[in-house]
Amino acid sequence: MKKIKLIVIGVLVSYFGFGQDKKFTFGVDLMPTYSIISRSTRSELQLGISAYRNRHQLRLAPVMHLQSSEASNNPNKPSFSGASLSYYYNIPSESKWFDLYFKYEFTMQYYENEWVGNFYDFTDNQYKEYINESNEYFSGNSVAYGLTLNVTKHIYAKTEMAAGFYLSNITGEFESEIRPSTNTRIDFRGYDANGFFAKVSGAIGYKF
Repeated sequence: MKKIKLIVIGVLVSYFGFGQDKKFTFGVDLMPTYSIISRSTRSELQLGISAYRNRHQLRLAPVMHLQSSEASNNPNKPSFSGASLSYYYNIPSESKWFDLYFKYEFTMQYYENEWVGNFYDFTDNQYKEYINESNEYFSGNSVAYGLTLNVTKHIYAKTEMAAGFYLSNITGEFESEIRPSTNTRIDFRGYDANGFFAKVSGAIGYKF
């Protein structure tokens, strides 16, 4: 426990550390992302707010789901799905035009979808429709390596590649009284309950 406390103190001293430059600066950015999760793909958009101090950057952003290859994630239906929290360690280069960085990101998202299906009722000898609802809780942890292009003193562009591990939990229920006799929840995810994913991102930002 003592060692853990020392590590936490060390991180806090590093971020809020002593030195001549104690000033925080802030910025905003717009970041589209493209993820590959097993057999599925997902496009999203983040609007981030960042706090900078020396080489350190903390970023918080709501996540908007744009498109997915899986029905459980509302394909082609934009919606706010959750939030992203990121930490950047920026590495200045000898050139004023670009910098490198490492990034850790944690995301927490919730997806809700409703669809209509059909089944054959052998009792009535006909097809019947039913309504099924799917709810998914999705979290991801990833690390990335990226490049920052300093267009001007305040405007910049970023590009990065990331890999990480995700957890997914899906629940669902029938909303109509008519349902298949098996009463089986349908899972349209194209991935397992946990696994690895890859992500490519880009961003345009402004530092105040």
